[in-house]
Amino acid sequence: MLADQPLLSIPEAAEILGSSQSSVRRWIKNGRLKAIKLPSGRRKVRREEVDAILASDDAAVGAA
Repeated sequence: MLADQPLLSIPEAAEILGSSQSSVRRWIKNGRLKAIKLPSGRRKVRREEVDAILASDDAAVGAA
């Protein structure tokens, strides 16, 4: 169920992805990474979304 998935802050997602926080924010804005906007205005990213980006980047590296 989606509600059971862990949510990551932008700094946490950036650390896992080995990227900067500004890059993660840009990916959210461009639609590469889906985020949930909380009532507080903060954005959270599902761990599943981060894992999908890691898997697609690994696949792209392996195909090169």
